Amino acid sequence: MANKYSKLGYGNAGDVASAIESGKIDGKDLVVTKDTSELYYIKNDKSVQKIQTRTQLFNSPGEAIAALNKSSDTYAGQTVMIRDENGKYQPYTVQASGDSSFVVEPTFAANAGFVWQEF
Repeated sequence: MANKYSKLGYGNAGDVASAIESGKIDGKDLVVTKDTSELYYIKNDKSVQKIQTRTQLFNSPGEAIAALNKSSDTYAGQTVMIRDENGKYQPYTVQASGDSSFVVEPTFAANAGFVWQEF
């Protein structure tokens, strides 16, 4: 019989499978790994689903700045994607501006002779 409540497991990422096998964690449980700082959800079939953040998408730098400054989850160094004038998403990096506000700056790779060829 399955547990009535979900458990929160804490251990090394490499030990998740053996913890499931031994019954220490089960379906509907969450696991925080102490060595890799990852979050996993154990599905009912006991398969492991890694929970990953999704990159935020914005239509303009102004929209991004307004939304990011309203969110308590925003942090300097965070990557966001902003649509350019051609409708393509481009990477931006969130930068701290003052004590408690943020701005975004385009993320550029060093020129290494790479040419983007769209087809």
